[in-house]
Amino acid sequence: MVFEEEEQSFLASVKFCKPDSFLISLKSKTGIEAARILITNDTLLINDRINRILYFGSGKDFKKKYGYSSKLLPVLFGDFVLNNSNLSTIENCQDGVFNFHSNYEGLRLKYSIDCSSDRLTRIEVYNELNGLPVILEYSETRKFDSEYYYSKVHARGFKGYKSINIIYKKIVSPYIDFIEFVPGKNYEPVRIR
Repeated sequence: MVFEEEEQSFLASVKFCKPDSFLISLKSKTGIEAARILITNDTLLINDRINRILYFGSGKDFKKKYGYSSKLLPVLFGDFVLNNSNLSTIENCQDGVFNFHSNYEGLRLKYSIDCSSDRLTRIEVYNELNGLPVILEYSETRKFDSEYYYSKVHARGFKGYKSINIIYKKIVSPYIDFIEFVPGKNYEPVRIR
């Protein structure tokens, strides 16, 4: 991640249980956990282990603070997020790219698909707060178990970050165990606003 020209690297473990539960653990390269985050449709909990703070809020608080619904998280893995819309056959390619537009949770999304491989290459996400998009670009795929997933994602335009590079080393899908979030003991609770 690059924030104000400073590069920071984290290892992330992401667990997802249908329909809407994400548990994200952020660790330093030495393996020390800096934060643990639980995101569901109606809950946001963050254990800030460095400052010993438990941030808490709702899905609406997440959207108000960051401008995006937590339901958008699957796009980090290259998933399509559609609202009463079906992606039909890829046609009308211009310069080898098929562009597809969708609206979801008050967001406008523009998908770009490579016509020769039928693979998603880019998503632009426009929120209702400003006209500047968050841009996600997908560059490599890797086979995990029997499925192919994008293994590299480059994000630009997200809340003060110059860019974020995500490299997936391992994916287990589907994740069938129970997701459990244990709040930090004696952490100061702070409401996300």
